[in-house]
Amino acid sequence: MRIVLNVLCVAIFVLSFDCITCEKRYCNEGLGVCTPFAQCSNLTKFNDGSDHLSVRFNIELETDACHYMELCCDPEDVIEEPFLGNEGRTQHVGESINDRDNRGSSSSDKSNLISTPETLSRLQECNSETHECIPFFYCNTDTTTDGAETLTTRNNFAGCDHESDVCCNKNENIARMVPTICGLRNKDGIGFSVTNSIDEAQYAEFPWMASLTGKLFDGTNNKDWTNYFCGGSLIHPSVVLTGAHCVYNLTASEIKVTLGEWDTKSTKEIFDTSVHQVKRIIPHEDFVPTNLYNDVALLILKTPAKLSVHINTICLPPPNNKIAQVNCFASGWGSDYYGEDAYRTNLKKVEVPPVPLRDCQEALRATKLGPRFKIHPSFMCAGGELGVDTCTGDGGSPLVCPVPGKSEVYYQAGVVAWGIECGKENVPGVYANVAKFRTWIDNKMNQLGYGTSSYTLE
Repeated sequence: MRIVLNVLCVAIFVLSFDCITCEKRYCNEGLGVCTPFAQCSNLTKFNDGSDHLSVRFNIELETDACHYMELCCDPEDVIEEPFLGNEGRTQHVGESINDRDNRGSSSSDKSNLISTPETLSRLQECNSETHECIPFFYCNTDTTTDGAETLTTRNNFAGCDHESDVCCNKNENIARMVPTICGLRNKDGIGFSVTNSIDEAQYAEFPWMASLTGKLFDGTNNKDWTNYFCGGSLIHPSVVLTGAHCVYNLTASEIKVTLGEWDTKSTKEIFDTSVHQVKRIIPHEDFVPTNLYNDVALLILKTPAKLSVHINTICLPPPNNKIAQVNCFASGWGSDYYGEDAYRTNLKKVEVPPVPLRDCQEALRATKLGPRFKIHPSFMCAGGELGVDTCTGDGGSPLVCPVPGKSEVYYQAGVVAWGIECGKENVPGVYANVAKFRTWIDNKMNQLGYGTSSYTLE
């Protein structure tokens, strides 16, 4: 994607919780031990900012510290054998809660539990009408550094067969949560947060983000579905908005859309991705491939996406909406630098301010475009800060801005179109102006029988 920031990326590893007897890894300057969440009996220690839990299990990741499914625990508080035997102990990330009941010991089989007074007491506290045993990263209860009662509740794996499980209020199970409006950004991520990277998006931060891969020639005369070539945004469970230049001269059968993606090289994310074939491409009738005027297209999916906490639609602005002067976000998997072929593995984001069209035109005239360049009214601009830009491979990706008065709700202002190289100082990036195409999108959606409610904020 067009992020030109040269920052140190955070390596995240998903490990099995079977590894209780493995070599210990120390944290907090050697005072703590990296421990699976449910094997630490006291969550209030080491919350000093160096190795800590934040609202979203925001564990600070260091090369010698804990991965995102562990916390830094006082050795005195480590539970060496949580309440289960040797079977059914591994929590497979991404599986459904029902799938876990078919592996290992069942939820009704307590024969492997250690019958201590504390265990018997805690067994009576969960699996009620209001609570259930789920992996800790599915439980949305906030954690604090001084709320001992809250932390204890979150760590209550009473009667749960798997060491990664907690007793969670059913209303706080994010796997059960279905978004009720478009444009909900998960600012702090879902299940865990990345804290050491400036330009890396949180997991599920932009749930409308779509990855377009193509059955394209890879240079060896073989066609490979893994060729990522553009981004897009979900505006309806069956419709993705992207750039017309992304799908120009392609057929629907040559494109696949992946939703819920974050790390393109991993299959161990918290929730499964959703892969869809495309049955129809609807480019704007007035798209001009030579200069990218009217650079929007709709992709109609063969099967609708199931909306969830990590897959949701983005809101669209009303026709001819004027963008407030607030910072917006562009996201994608494109390259960091102009001329760089390699795309990024994890979803990246850049924070960029909108630039008035007249100012953008003046800035672009100072480039190789020359003093007579006129920007087309179908475009909008954003950015201009040195090293902060979208880039090759980010085409079709969304530029989203906060809805006034609703800080965590966003609408799509632009579609990544083109730029003069990437990240040049005082040179904004150019986007298709979504507000200019709202009427066109509405007409197409109504013709398809989908309506407009999926991307309209009441």
